Amino acid sequence: MRWLHKRSHFGATRSPDQTLRERTMADVRACFGEHVFKDDFITKKHDEYNQSGPYHHSVINDLVNEDLLRGARDEIIEELHFTEKETDIYKVNQTGDLANLDGLGEEEANRLKSLMKLRNAMYSDEFRGWLRRVTGCGPLSAKKKDMSINDYRHGCHLLNHDDVISTRRISFILYLPDPAEPWQPEWGGSFEMYPVKEKHVPDDLPSNIVPIKWNQFNFFVVQPGHSFHSVEEVVHPTQSRLSISGWFHRLQPDEPGFSQEEEDQELQAEKEFSSVGSLISKTFMDAFVEYDEATYGGPSLPGSRMSTEHLKFLAHFINPAYLTTKIQSTLFEKFGEESHLLLSDFLRQDVAETLERVLRAKDEEDGLVWWHGKQERVGFDSVRIQHHGVGTNRALHPSDEDRRWVLAGPPHRERFATLDSACTPSTAPAIDYAQTQSPLVSVPSSAADLLHVLTHQLFPSAAFRHFVSNITQLIPMAVRPIRARRFRPGLDYTLARSDDETVLDLTLTLTPDVVGSAKKVLKHTARPKGLASKHKETASHGVLSKKDVDKLEGMWDRGDIGGWECYLAPHEGEEDPAVYQSAESRRAQRAKEEEQQEPVEENDQEDEDFEDMDEDEDDDFDGVLLNVTPSYNTLNVVLRDEGVMRFVKYLGASAGGSRWDIAAEYTVGAAEMEEDEASA
Repeated sequence: MRWLHKRSHFGATRSPDQTLRERTMADVRACFGEHVFKDDFITKKHDEYNQSGPYHHSVINDLVNEDLLRGARDEIIEELHFTEKETDIYKVNQTGDLANLDGLGEEEANRLKSLMKLRNAMYSDEFRGWLRRVTGCGPLSAKKKDMSINDYRHGCHLLNHDDVISTRRISFILYLPDPAEPWQPEWGGSFEMYPVKEKHVPDDLPSNIVPIKWNQFNFFVVQPGHSFHSVEEVVHPTQSRLSISGWFHRLQPDEPGFSQEEEDQELQAEKEFSSVGSLISKTFMDAFVEYDEATYGGPSLPGSRMSTEHLKFLAHFINPAYLTTKIQSTLFEKFGEESHLLLSDFLRQDVAETLERVLRAKDEEDGLVWWHGKQERVGFDSVRIQHHGVGTNRALHPSDEDRRWVLAGPPHRERFATLDSACTPSTAPAIDYAQTQSPLVSVPSSAADLLHVLTHQLFPSAAFRHFVSNITQLIPMAVRPIRARRFRPGLDYTLARSDDETVLDLTLTLTPDVVGSAKKVLKHTARPKGLASKHKETASHGVLSKKDVDKLEGMWDRGDIGGWECYLAPHEGEEDPAVYQSAESRRAQRAKEEEQQEPVEENDQEDEDFEDMDEDEDDDFDGVLLNVTPSYNTLNVVLRDEGVMRFVKYLGASAGGSRWDIAAEYTVGAAEMEEDEASA
């Protein structure tokens, strides 16, 4: 009876299935920190999650059993292969999907047993239930696993997006930096979260930045048009920001509890509000403004002779070589064949030199030239990402000049600094072509003032419109707001998007020669050893080493620093359409540009041969139609067909200066020939 009493107290004997489930649950819990599954901890994290901002998220320290995580990290480093991946939105070294580990043979699986154990524990019923208790989210798929290892090294980054793709429900990151050397915030790589400033539109600046820590687990429920985030660029030259990242998905069609009605609602929200959907939306695109004939007169025929008044006006700004009939005729024919021109030394020399000086000074003032003002030797480990509002009206302490610059966005499409007033034909001031004095004479020498004259007088003028016609065989009919843009290193970019009509792009790149500036610093600060100093153990040196200057030059030459403009062929509708060529391909493209581009001197004669800038098609076509490296004082002219995508690649923090430019986009028409002209 005593035995029966005990039996009735403890209940009936457990079934084999129940015992197995309990053992499985215990095994899963052993993979995590002792505190993780305690009820009071779950309650605490649930409350924190509901009170968090800018959207609900959670940060869990010491999530995984220490020995298991260290073992998994060792296996990752020793056994897995990483591939560099780069698109308009990210640059990262990544493994394949860890869901594919199930297909490994026994020997290979044994070499990754800690990693597989961790993966299985994270997608277990027990841990998925834990996530639901903390977040209050709907059911999570037991079938669909979606995770990989990401290694963010020097220059790697992930730009603003909301993670809404496919059936993702919860996004997560588990950090695995070197546990022996705590990650420092100044090395970059932090997780940045953006508030929504209006419905489904993120602010230009993050409101919450989560620094990196070993065995730290960050997660949030994916929300279309709301869960905007980014990964700050890693700026340390040698450190590795290793992490496991991925998603827990909604129930799949063949899983119990799946509702097609609920899935349709999710898909509709994704279509309407997601950051991916916004890239093809016209909501944030500026409208084209037509030239008013009452103000500008009728359009000039391509190839027609320019009036003396127009030539005199343009001569205040443009290299006189480009105003000659012979050069314009040569460009006219070249553009008809290639649909692309690169005009080096475009602005006249005195204008270009003044402008370069003030642009460089502004970068130095804003702390974007990382060696400027230093007294001791500095290297790439001293690079820092500046405040997101630097150089604009949202700077921490804006100057009068800063207040004239605003942030263009929203950041899930683009971010760069731009003058607070763009210009269209309807807002441009009237030009007095009888005035012989240069419009630049009375302009203060500040970046904003000089660029304002170019965007509000030169580019929208009837004279410049005629010049564009004469070099492109096309008639500009309407133009989007003409903008002076500044892409600040470590901060700015545009993401790939296209138009549903043919557009003529004109971009005057005004990026100062950073490498030349660095070489001058090296030359002026390095001190040769005298007789006495040769016997000393140390000697004085400049703030930059030759090795670092050479490295900086190589990064610019190869395109590793970013800031270049890319044109992509229309994609076929893939989820990740903007994948473009590798650094190897860009190096080849850069070599072609250097061979083909020749400067035009002001004293060139009309009868001298004009050197074109040809660009041969890449033998192994990968969707990239054109890459244009930023330079100083070069006008890039491109006829962009319907559907062709265009973006400016994120500019790395190590660049040493901003990419400055003036950008204009035109709708165009073609002159129609009369029958008798055509048959002549």
